[in-house]
Amino acid sequence: GMPPPAVERAAEKGSILEKRRKQKEAANGGLSASAGYAKKMAEQAAAQFNSQRAATAATEDEGEQDPLTGEMSPRVPQVCNDAYNLNPILRENILQSEYFKTLAELTTFEDVLDEIFNKVTYATPFIPNTRSPSSCFCLLYRCFQMRLTYKQLATMLDHPDSPLIPAVGLLYVRYVVDPKEAWGFYKPKVSDNTEFDPAASGKKKTISQFVQEIIETMEFYDTLLPRIPVMTQRMMQENILRIEHEKKEQAEKKRRIKVGMKVTALFYDDESIYEAEILGETKIGFNLVFSEYGNEQDTEVADITLKESRDGDDRKSERSKEGGRERSRDRDSGAPRDYREGRDRSDRDRDKEKGGRDRSRE
Repeated sequence: GMPPPAVERAAEKGSILEKRRKQKEAANGGLSASAGYAKKMAEQAAAQFNSQRAATAATEDEGEQDPLTGEMSPRVPQVCNDAYNLNPILRENILQSEYFKTLAELTTFEDVLDEIFNKVTYATPFIPNTRSPSSCFCLLYRCFQMRLTYKQLATMLDHPDSPLIPAVGLLYVRYVVDPKEAWGFYKPKVSDNTEFDPAASGKKKTISQFVQEIIETMEFYDTLLPRIPVMTQRMMQENILRIEHEKKEQAEKKRRIKVGMKVTALFYDDESIYEAEILGETKIGFNLVFSEYGNEQDTEVADITLKESRDGDDRKSERSKEGGRERSRDRDSGAPRDYREGRDRSDRDRDKEKGGRDRSRE
């Protein structure tokens, strides 16, 4: 595996001691009586450091405790080489950079978030027109060393204060999270239309476009991202197409829903479908009242089904002709048939999404 950051630090410490010893030797005409002693002390210090490290590592490797709730959040397993899948020259540049050396002082996740918020204005690996590593990639490397937990990564991806915080989170996923696990983190961002300027070039992109690009290509502004296995990549691209298609369908449906309209809708408390009437539009969809019971509910567009409209809702009736009949027999078909079909798909997706979300929140 990789050397944990503390081991890297220990190695650095060792080399500093070594250097000091050589300087001393030089000062004493090449050999000092204390050389052997200094070496012994350095070895002892390193051994002591390593045993402390082993003791804390036992608890640290599991995850991190939330200072408020005391909950443990497990770390997201990293799947990468010692260079965290970075181009070796870029990694060398980061480790040599004066700015990166100052980041050793950032010991908590909150410190790192503040620094990203204050410093990062674009997401390219190098400062434009130079070969110096950007603050974005120096901080990304600091995150690699910290081995983020599920909760920390979710916090980054959902962060409202600057689109560059989710961008660093997405690069973290792209570089070191197992590609098979990555989709759970990407999915909520595929619909994120927040704009930012990833290359500080005056060309704005949405976070949604940014996600799609890092999934579809390996080239990323003068560096290469690690390869995603072909089947995994294809699965992600198909999922993106499906999400976009559903988004279009929902937008189309939303346009057709009017106040006062009679519909059927999912009642969230018991996951069943009832007749309802639209009261008004809300942030997440529509407020409606269930006709028999008088309960009101703010309901997502996906969970509202329009009754067959007179202008012949072609798509839906097409879908129910295509073998909805055989299927509806072995399903409890108390609800209108094509609702069941449509619902089933979005149900599965919603559960999947919940799964993805919960996983990334633990």
